[in-house]
Amino acid sequence: MGRPKTTESLVCPLCKRDFSQERAGTTSYKRHVARRNPCVPQEGHEYLRERPKFIEGVVINDFDDMDLSHVKGPGGDGLKKLLISTVLQQIFSIPSNKCIVLKNVELFPNEIYVKRQGVVKVVNIHDLTILTLLLLHERLWPFLELSGWERYKEFEDWVTMVAGVALKDRHWIGTIEPLSYYYIAVRDFLKNYLLNMKHRRHETLMIASSTFTP
Repeated sequence: MGRPKTTESLVCPLCKRDFSQERAGTTSYKRHVARRNPCVPQEGHEYLRERPKFIEGVVINDFDDMDLSHVKGPGGDGLKKLLISTVLQQIFSIPSNKCIVLKNVELFPNEIYVKRQGVVKVVNIHDLTILTLLLLHERLWPFLELSGWERYKEFEDWVTMVAGVALKDRHWIGTIEPLSYYYIAVRDFLKNYLLNMKHRRHETLMIASSTFTP
């Protein structure tokens, strides 16, 4: 007898695809119009990603809510790269600051998941480096200066020299030369930290700086 006819139009108003000529056309049409991203997106439309299933069961804390109150300014006369590594290690050492998920080492560094203001977003290693630099610039360095960190002025002069970034510039938005020692020190820490985390699952999934729910 064939599929019963319907009076409902099965032609997409955007792409003009006619689902009435397809098998299970009504179901396919409903799925098509209900998709998260329109078949013909408007100018300026931000592509919406489906929440990846591998994140289910993983606690991802918010990047913007990280607690820095426990971080101490390093002493001694060590290299600035080690200084940066020391403060970043302190930041990511506590459970409440575990906020980064890395899927599949082979895809690194193009698929890193970070929650910001309650929304999980996918970023690459460059994006994550800039986010971390802004975190340091806006919250940590001013905090360490106020706490009386004896190496602050020395570190401030070094950042200005190697990256052209003034730590007291409250309008800095993350514009930096990726070849500068300051940028490289933060990026290298993140790469080593993510790749060397011990939490692995099914041999293809690495949870970096995140935890599983019981």
